[in-house]
Amino acid sequence: MAKKTRKYYFGIFEDGPILKIAQIINSNGHPILIDLKKTEMECSIYHEGGRNFDTQTPEIESEELIMESLPGISLGEESELDSVISPHEHLLSIFPLNQGRIGLNANDEKLSINYLDRSIRSLSRRDLIKLNLLNADEMRDKEVMWGLVQTAQDQTCILIHKGENRLFSYLQKYNQIQSERKYYYSLIDSNDISLINAVRMNYELNKEDDLLVIYLGFDYKKGILMKGDEFVKSLPILTSSESIDLEHEICSRLALYQDEMEIPHVEKVIVCGEYCQDAMIDAIANTFPAAEVSRFKFSDLLFAEELGEELPEEELAAYVIPISIACKILHSKSTQILQTNFLEKKVIKSQKIVQFSWHSFLMLAILLGISFTFTNNIMDIQNQLNVLEMQYETKKGEYEQIKSEHDPGPGIQDEIQRLSNQLDKMKSLYNNKAIWSQILESLTKMFEQNPVSWLTNIQGNSDGFSIFGSTTKRENIVTISSCFPEGTIKSVQSSEWENQIIWTFEIRYRYLPALPIVQSWGDVSEQQTREKPKEATDSPPAEATGSGQVEKPESASSANNEHAMKLDPVLEEYRQISEYYYEYKHDELIIKAQEFIDKYPRNILAINCRYLLGEIYLRREKLTEAERLFDKVLSVESPMEPYALYQQAQIYRKTDRPYLAIVNLNLLTRKYPKSDVIPKAKSLLDKLADYHE
Repeated sequence: MAKKTRKYYFGIFEDGPILKIAQIINSNGHPILIDLKKTEMECSIYHEGGRNFDTQTPEIESEELIMESLPGISLGEESELDSVISPHEHLLSIFPLNQGRIGLNANDEKLSINYLDRSIRSLSRRDLIKLNLLNADEMRDKEVMWGLVQTAQDQTCILIHKGENRLFSYLQKYNQIQSERKYYYSLIDSNDISLINAVRMNYELNKEDDLLVIYLGFDYKKGILMKGDEFVKSLPILTSSESIDLEHEICSRLALYQDEMEIPHVEKVIVCGEYCQDAMIDAIANTFPAAEVSRFKFSDLLFAEELGEELPEEELAAYVIPISIACKILHSKSTQILQTNFLEKKVIKSQKIVQFSWHSFLMLAILLGISFTFTNNIMDIQNQLNVLEMQYETKKGEYEQIKSEHDPGPGIQDEIQRLSNQLDKMKSLYNNKAIWSQILESLTKMFEQNPVSWLTNIQGNSDGFSIFGSTTKRENIVTISSCFPEGTIKSVQSSEWENQIIWTFEIRYRYLPALPIVQSWGDVSEQQTREKPKEATDSPPAEATGSGQVEKPESASSANNEHAMKLDPVLEEYRQISEYYYEYKHDELIIKAQEFIDKYPRNILAINCRYLLGEIYLRREKLTEAERLFDKVLSVESPMEPYALYQQAQIYRKTDRPYLAIVNLNLLTRKYPKSDVIPKAKSLLDKLADYHE
């Protein structure tokens, strides 16, 4: 299998003298974070001093440069950079910008925000801008770009960017020196929209909740007020350039907004940016005592192995905007993402993969002709199908008539009922045999582990069973009593034989409610199955005890004690689901398992039911439902976690998401090295070896 070429997505965010870059890759729609870097510049690229990067760059001593981290840059006499590399050039050279798409933030100083009490849907976008904010000359100006965002109050928020975007101009000039390949620039975003998109991609919010997102950067400090996941307004947080007590100054500004009724009673406050340390979060929590205040967290972001140790939450929260910009490029067609592009129209047009011209319309006409032909063919096939359906209904009526004429009668029905009763008796005998098979196997192992002890008799009754035995070590009696649940030592007597004390004992147990969860599909022959699975998978045997704990048993058993089940109706319901599984009554299992989950959502056995449903959906190729169920199994700690990780990795492989499958399998091998599913996991990892970087 040939290795697929990675496609990179870069988010570049310039906040005053700080330049940050986030790099992600796409794994079938899921973002995987590859690298995060930032640098501190002498002055902002957006400011006058940063416009001409090849003349205004601060000088760096040659011994400070790391040659290996600057690919493609020549430091010889003929270099266009004259052996001078600025901090932002040093940062950009580390990333393979010419191998992916670049998104960056617009100059916040040149952005103006306006609110109109009308919906985007009530008027065309161009007329909405032209009639209210821009004149005809500004509409034609290539350096005037605008975008629209619908707010929660059904208003229209208009963002207008006037003037040159210097960060974009700088990157174009940097591209000409660094590489002959054309960079792909996309979705030059405003910082406010980046924060809204970050919240939408990582949080599930109630539509009626008021949310405040606070970003605290070097120059960019802003509060974004949202209603659920809908934008309401943005609130600038102004601070002095030489602030001594930044926490007090920011909290005072937020308190002022509250007093002015610009911020309603908020249920949740999310803090991100450079200054989202614990002390700042505590100070903001004191300002909003009734709200849940927390640091921004990513829920839809995976982390590549190249990052090494897990990144701290503070560092990830500081990179919210560049990561959001990169993810926006990845999900550029998602309706959940707010779309605003401040690139010049000619740049946008030059980067389009498909551009319409006269030959495009010719191709469109050909496609319409082909579609017309296909439509006629489909109509002919539909007419033929209608005729066949009429013939089918006729044959069905004839069949019903013949069937009624050859009704087997009550005698045959009685015989079928008699045979069914005999079958139920056979099942009962088989279940009793399974109970004693498990008991004897467990006792055999227990006496093997405790030598100089032997079993003399076993007696069973409706409530449980008793064993009688002897041993030369009295302490073995206590160990043997723990072989089954509720083991009780009823009697112990001593006697002497050839100068050796022998202890004779009686121990009473309760029957084991050993209910198996799953079995290996490979162990069932084709004649025994009602539906042949497409691919055998490994399923973990497990048993549910009366206390609600899920344990891995030494042997599987399909029986349960009738008296114990009367004491625990939950186990009785789960036993019925287990029988459906082993009898391959999958339709009945799906109904009963879902009812069990709805009825006992917090019971540990509900995890087993979700796993059973996920396995059956996997075999029926209902991959979306199966993946959702395995996600719920993995959301809590349980013994089913290693098996759910393996099953989910198979789903990722089937749905062309190999990198996610590798992440799952690596987690499985590290966290459960002794699990019985490890050999299969390693085999699957070998099949995915071509995707390893």
